[in-house]
Amino acid sequence: TELQVFFNELRISGGAKNQGLAADSVNHIRRYLKMALDSAIKNGYLVNNPVEATKPQKVWKKEIIVLDEKEVKVLLDVAKSGEYITFGVSNPNYIRQDFGTKYLVNCYYNLINLALATGMRFGELIGLQWCNVDFTNNKIHIEKQIVVTNDSQGYFDTPKSMSSRRVISVDEEVLKDLKIFKNTQEKLVDFLGEKYKNKEELVFTNCFGNHINRSNFNNRYFKKMLGEAGISSRFKIHNMRHTHATLLLKHGVNIKIVSERLGHSNPTVTLNVYAHVLKSMETTASD
Repeated sequence: TELQVFFNELRISGGAKNQGLAADSVNHIRRYLKMALDSAIKNGYLVNNPVEATKPQKVWKKEIIVLDEKEVKVLLDVAKSGEYITFGVSNPNYIRQDFGTKYLVNCYYNLINLALATGMRFGELIGLQWCNVDFTNNKIHIEKQIVVTNDSQGYFDTPKSMSSRRVISVDEEVLKDLKIFKNTQEKLVDFLGEKYKNKEELVFTNCFGNHINRSNFNNRYFKKMLGEAGISSRFKIHNMRHTHATLLLKHGVNIKIVSERLGHSNPTVTLNVYAHVLKSMETTASD
């Protein structure tokens, strides 16, 4: 009973700001505690596990929002043009368009282009290093990700799971754009000299070589892109991953291949996440 009260209180008033934790987060805590106490039973410290008598928090499945092919093209065109920079600004003259601005526009276009073309997680995108981009064989090797926590600015970590370490095939056009961006980045290095500190040789950086800050990217650039493209603000950064997977499935790509590209542990995970897509495809099976 005490544990159930504890889990319920975490849901209502947990977290650093007492704003309450998400149901998923509370269930993770419950699962870890259960694992710890299971180990205690095996080692003879407990007779039974009190966590088993508690109920997990109810999780409402979020609606997955994706773009269709036309919307993807519009978003990419807007991102490439850079015209979104002045979106929502009453006096565009206050927005300075210098070399740094042009670099960021190019950087963020390629980030979005690669996200939609590969289904990579955001942490994998901002943690991608040039040594992991194989321009010769048109492949990208996912070996690391950057994790940002409340008490850190970001650090390298292994991917989410063993299956997340993977090799993804990428089409030539996407890598051609990425190669052009590499030249742009090299010009920025020459221009800034020691001020540009990209020690990890990251593909996507801010103007001084640091990894991309998700909040900054989302609020100052991504939301403006969506506004300029006429796409709902309900479309989030992670939905680019969902868009990639959904378009593959709709075009008949094998579920196992989609699962491997996304880095899921097995195709069952992919089936559970994208069941709605497969259900809509079932109606066309008879045709």
